[in-house]
Amino acid sequence: MEHPHISGSNIWSKLWKLNLHERSKMFIWRLGSGVLPTNLNFFLRVGHGNPKCPLCLTEDESIEHLFFKCNFARAMWFGLSWALRPDLINVASCSDIVELVVNPPMRPGENSCKSLKQRLSIHFALTLEHIWTCRNKAVFKGQVESLSLSLKSLELRMAEHLSQLNGIDNNAVPDNLFWMAPPADVTKLNTDVAMRGNRVYHCCNSQRRVWRCGESLG
Repeated sequence: MEHPHISGSNIWSKLWKLNLHERSKMFIWRLGSGVLPTNLNFFLRVGHGNPKCPLCLTEDESIEHLFFKCNFARAMWFGLSWALRPDLINVASCSDIVELVVNPPMRPGENSCKSLKQRLSIHFALTLEHIWTCRNKAVFKGQVESLSLSLKSLELRMAEHLSQLNGIDNNAVPDNLFWMAPPADVTKLNTDVAMRGNRVYHCCNSQRRVWRCGESLG
């Protein structure tokens, strides 16, 4: 797979403007620049090592194989809500993969739908990044994550990105959240302890407060 010609191309400026986490943008940049340390890339540069794909152990781990032709990757693409068939995605170079993210293929009449284009860009970028994460687990931990767990994890991450895209902050504090004194004759007990497992090692402080008529009596 050929590397992209960076000079004279606005593909990178489009990438940096995407509504994606900076870490995801950097990953797509590394992928598009052809510098990801796949087993085949390492083997060709260094001259030793195992060039096989760590997910399927059958084919050499080229960029094209890892992200689009490996059985694990194909199952990831098709198992998501969009049910994409990677064999129908035309990628002949690393720059084509970046182009896939910044200008995702859309049906006739959908090109004017900016929100759909953003969703597709997020879908492609996060799927590519997740496949790389699963690959690294196989390389460094010897674990090939189950497909069902991997799909669930990726769907949750996509949902987080899309909620931010729609202006939904899951960590926002509700406007109507405020503190008020407990009802009358309620006893409040404050404690601070240090614990490990089920054992309490030290009780640092204990304070009892009795509330009556909205005031603390100590």
